Amino acid sequence: MKKVRKPWISFIFSLLCPGLGHLYNGKLLPVLIAFIIGAILTIFTTLYFLGNLTNLLLALSAGILFDFAFALHSFYQAKKLPVLELKRFQRWWVYVIYAVVLYGIPDGYGFLMPTRLKSFQIPSESMVPNLLIGDRLVADGWAYWGKRPKRGDIVVFKYPKDQTIFFVKRLIGLPGDKVQFKKGELYLNDVLVPQVRTSTPSENNGPWSFVQFTENLEGKEYTVQRAQPMVNNDFGPINVPENSFFMVGDNRDRSSDGRVWGFVDSSLIVAQMNFIFFSYDEKSGQIRWDRIGKHVF
Repeated sequence: MKKVRKPWISFIFSLLCPGLGHLYNGKLLPVLIAFIIGAILTIFTTLYFLGNLTNLLLALSAGILFDFAFALHSFYQAKKLPVLELKRFQRWWVYVIYAVVLYGIPDGYGFLMPTRLKSFQIPSESMVPNLLIGDRLVADGWAYWGKRPKRGDIVVFKYPKDQTIFFVKRLIGLPGDKVQFKKGELYLNDVLVPQVRTSTPSENNGPWSFVQFTENLEGKEYTVQRAQPMVNNDFGPINVPENSFFMVGDNRDRSSDGRVWGFVDSSLIVAQMNFIFFSYDEKSGQIRWDRIGKHVF
């Protein structure tokens, strides 16, 4: 008795891995086409479409349409080939090898994408007001390939005291820089980094009010938060060693950073923060819709 080919198996195989359903159908040309398109689509996505949430969603949508189109094609192809005739290349280990290769080096799911696209969640207040507890962010793991971080970047790095933990801070000091804090204000190479108080209302917490300032670090502007009356007033001066960086939280008086645990070696740098893809406020139990897609700088 001849076995009957099941179109739904072909459809599911192709959804799981484009081309796998056609391999089940015994047709190699669509397998090759799926492999080439999948490789091009994912490599192009990895290289060019990770800069913001809109582009990332478009790229993911294109990938879903690609998978679904090939799944439908394999389904109708299987209906026209009711008799299941196994060929030499249709062995279980061929299916496994094809899936591993397609989701490995060529199309980036196993190599390119994980090294470029990294996801992190903010667990503390150290980067308030720019990053909030419950923010989930995409970071670019390729940002510092072949170049070093710049002053003012928000950087992901391995915590020097425990490299299994990832920290997110703002890079203040480059190798050779002299860093100092006087009365809560940052001095870089003996020059005061300008701060201007914003119009944002103060946040009260116990005996302190937390006030926001716009800090201008060599032309890059971002918001920092400081306690009034001032705490943690003075630090340094210290000189940043070669191949090291000095990191500080934007929430200057609620941050465990380089002022506490020292410098970050260049080998510990992981990625540069890019954009927020989701944000949830556990206190209110609500999604922060206005933060989704926000660029981090």
